[in-house]
Amino acid sequence: RPQRQPRPVARGEWRDTELAAFHARSFGEQYVQSSLTGLEVSRRFGDRIALEVEGAAAASEETDTLRTLRAQGRQPVVITKLNYAAGGGVQFGMLAPGGRNDLFVLAGGGVVNSDVEVCKKTTEDAPCETLYFKGVTFDYAMAGVGHRLFVTSRIALHTELRGRYVFEKVDGETNPRGTFQLNIGPSVSF
Repeated sequence: RPQRQPRPVARGEWRDTELAAFHARSFGEQYVQSSLTGLEVSRRFGDRIALEVEGAAAASEETDTLRTLRAQGRQPVVITKLNYAAGGGVQFGMLAPGGRNDLFVLAGGGVVNSDVEVCKKTTEDAPCETLYFKGVTFDYAMAGVGHRLFVTSRIALHTELRGRYVFEKVDGETNPRGTFQLNIGPSVSF
C-alpha cells in the first residue's frame, strides 16, 4: 500500500495586510524586566516592503539586582517601569516571495510610556530622596529581524528580535537606554 505524502503547505500569493498578536519579553535590562502583549498591523506594498504600526501594554518586574540594592538601602539614579509602547516602522523582505518562510529586517520608532523613579541627592553623602513620576513618555528607535513560518497560506507563526533604544530625558539630560525584545505570536494575512 503506498504511503500518503503530506500535502505541502505553501504561503501562496502575498496578502496585502497582516494582523499579528504577540507576547514579548525584554531582556538585557539591569533593574527592570518588561513583558508586553500587543498587536501589530502591517500593510504590504509590493513583494518586499511593508509598513507597520503596533501597540502593546506592558507589565514590569524588578530584577534581583534591584531588590538587592534596595535591601542594602541603595538606589540607582533612574528606574523606569514600562506601561505601554506605540509606534511604527518599515519591514524589508529578505527572501523571494513563495514558500513557507519569510525573513525580514525592520526599523522604526515610537513612544513608550513609563513610570519613573529618580534618586535625588542634595550632597554626595546625603541619603537618596526618591521622586516618583507616573506616565512619562519617551521616544524610542528600534531595529531588528523577523521571521514568519506559514502553516497555511494565511496563518503564520510570527517572531521578531528587536533592539530598542529609549531616549530617556531626565533633568534635561537625555540618556539612551538599550534593551532587546523577543516577540512571538500568531498572525493572519488577508
